[in-house]
Amino acid sequence: MEREGVRVMARDEDGRRVEIDIDLLDSETALGRLEDPSRYPTLDLVRRTLLEWRLYHGLRTDTDSPLRRPCVGAPPDAGV
Repeated sequence: MEREGVRVMARDEDGRRVEIDIDLLDSETALGRLEDPSRYPTLDLVRRTLLEWRLYHGLRTDTDSPLRRPCVGAPPDAGV
């Protein structure tokens, strides 16, 4: 897939470059607006995979993070 401004080009199932008929705002992503999984199954798979991801921007992982401090993994009565 290739985007130039509001114009989006992709390769169809035969490998030909075609323009995807969607109206994009400057703030929108082409994958976010892709609505034709039958013509672009690989792009739809990428889009759906990305939608399943969870990003935690506020999660600290540095050496001083509370997550790195020793702690009890499970309460004694948890049956683990």
